Amino acid sequence: MSPILVSGDEGVRIEMAEFLAEVSLTTEGKARAAESVTGVLVQMLGSTSPTERSAALRALCSLSSLESNGKLLIEAGVLPPLMRDLFVSGSNVVPMKLKEVSATILANVVSSSGNWDDMPIDATGNTLTSEPIVHNFLRLISNTGPAIETKLLQVRLTLCCCISLPICFESQFLKVVLS
Repeated sequence: MSPILVSGDEGVRIEMAEFLAEVSLTTEGKARAAESVTGVLVQMLGSTSPTERSAALRALCSLSSLESNGKLLIEAGVLPPLMRDLFVSGSNVVPMKLKEVSATILANVVSSSGNWDDMPIDATGNTLTSEPIVHNFLRLISNTGPAIETKLLQVRLTLCCCISLPICFESQFLKVVLS
């Protein structure tokens, strides 16, 4: 599948990504697929074609459901395009359905181990625990539907559990949630 995704034209890449998103894979199949195509799928997230980006997101969502694939997705650079898709607004707005897929991937990836304080997710060096990102999560949680809210709350709570408990309770996120 990897050679077809790498060397195929846009139509072939979309078809293969859609197939990967729809096919029911075993745990071993998801692990092998992630090893061979994650990098290409992450590259597809940078496409200007909404169809190509959508197919890549859906395929990555399927692969991210296997917790052990989280590290592969992170190493392939999935976090910056996911954050871009989640937080973009204005004329380049991403449809809510795709934001939901991005939030699901993020929740799946964050549930795998990671040092979130040291992992930059954008060009300015912000991390998933940086104040501007926390503010963006809060804004998104308060302005979206339950499907995205649930996934983003899962991300925030997972991140809180990854840092020490006193810091977690002092965080702005929990102050808002607990009030």
